[in-house]
Amino acid sequence: MVRYVAYILVAVIAVLLAGSVAVVVGKGAVACLAGRPVVYVTAFDGVGSVGGHPPRIRAMFEGPTGPRPLDSFWAVVRFQGGWTRWGYINARGLCRPRGPADLAPGPHRFQVGLPEVHPRLDVVARATAWIWPRDRRVLWVDASALVPSGLGPAAGGDVCLPPASARAGIASLQTLADGARCVYLVADDARGYAAARRRLKVWVAPAGPVFWVIPGRADGRLEGLKGVWPRVCGAVVASDDLADAAGRLEVPVGRLPTPGEAGSAPALARAWRRTLNRLTSP
Repeated sequence: MVRYVAYILVAVIAVLLAGSVAVVVGKGAVACLAGRPVVYVTAFDGVGSVGGHPPRIRAMFEGPTGPRPLDSFWAVVRFQGGWTRWGYINARGLCRPRGPADLAPGPHRFQVGLPEVHPRLDVVARATAWIWPRDRRVLWVDASALVPSGLGPAAGGDVCLPPASARAGIASLQTLADGARCVYLVADDARGYAAARRRLKVWVAPAGPVFWVIPGRADGRLEGLKGVWPRVCGAVVASDDLADAAGRLEVPVGRLPTPGEAGSAPALARAWRRTLNRLTSP
């Protein structure tokens, strides 16, 4: 009798073990078929002055479930030359460690990704840290005055063909040469920022940092930017929020319509020239 009971217990345990293995294997198969969740990473340009504080590096991690869609809460920032630093990803998905100190004047490329303990080649973003002398004369340029809204990501065959409204502004900015360096302001979410920066690059706008103005925090962000390069000769803006924030910092403001609101390209070109002449003339 005892022997038969033992046989029954062994059979029950075997069935339970088989069921557990099936559940584990089934979950693994579902995960493999579903694939990894898509993660969007945006690295923002950093700014710094020669001999000043190290540039603040910012990156945003987003996914279908919202911010910080990964099991790992740590990212790694890597500069050319081997400099690396860990950065904590907070609950909003934002990572913001400090960059290297004593960077030479000029642009310095860096990338933000995951550490080797959680490798994912698709979770990598690149940006530039711009280091200029503190007394560098700069002009703030609202990117929305150049890049029409609703264009989407910079991809496709027409990406290198800026609209006439953008060509008018870019041609006017190129006349500044070294008299005042452009700092582009993007007051948008992370993916909107990445699309605007890509457009400015492929449309060959004058080189300069693309500075992320966190929506709703224009005052603080522009105050920090002015603290890095205080010689701001003016701000060319289309946004009311940026105009108000720049005005409170006593920066001369020139208003321009957005490309969607603009009239003919020649009229917009004349508006750009008048505004830049007023802001940049000694």
